[in-house]
Amino acid sequence: MITRAILATILWCAICCAPIDAIGQVTPTLTPTPPNQNIVSLAVPHIRQERNLCVPTSVAMVLSFFGDTRSPRELKMLSRNRHYDPSLPFDDFTPTWFKDMVSAMRVIGYAWSEGYFSNDASGFEAGLSAIELSLGRGNPVLVDTSFRKSEGHTFVVVGIDRRSGQLRIVDPDMPAPGLRIMPFRDFELVWNSTAVGTNKRGAIFTRKKDSAMAGTR
Repeated sequence: MITRAILATILWCAICCAPIDAIGQVTPTLTPTPPNQNIVSLAVPHIRQERNLCVPTSVAMVLSFFGDTRSPRELKMLSRNRHYDPSLPFDDFTPTWFKDMVSAMRVIGYAWSEGYFSNDASGFEAGLSAIELSLGRGNPVLVDTSFRKSEGHTFVVVGIDRRSGQLRIVDPDMPAPGLRIMPFRDFELVWNSTAVGTNKRGAIFTRKKDSAMAGTR
């Protein structure tokens, strides 16, 4: 019998073990929404991540979708409450916590929020419904996944097809255009934050800029 751990490892290899292309290059993702109310798909552009920068790179992809161009390195520094100077060497390739990233987004005027759902069947269904609602409003969703016991990874959910039971994701750790189709059953296996010590299904729900919020944490 194939265990959940083996299936998760297979999924990790399928998604993340790919040739390296240009780091930091923005590549448009052409995913028009078909004329079917059961299908939602957002054209979030792809940016290839650097080591451990999946969270700020995923954020940069969503911001680009919203028309706000910022580099993953700048966003990483913002999450650390530090000034980013592109003329200086960059060496902060530490993991990025969702709470720090959401707090940083408030500084530049984005009222994004964390969402956590129980790591069981009911939590998956509740979380999937929340993702579907967000996508229907035109807002991509970042999700925290654990493909291996100690290896977490974040990518962007950009579409959902209830009819076929599949998600569309744009993954910063894949070559351009980074687009994957993931069945719900596979997503349920890997969508959790156990790799970072939390037995929940974590997500960041995005929305367009609220200028009244800029400068707050």
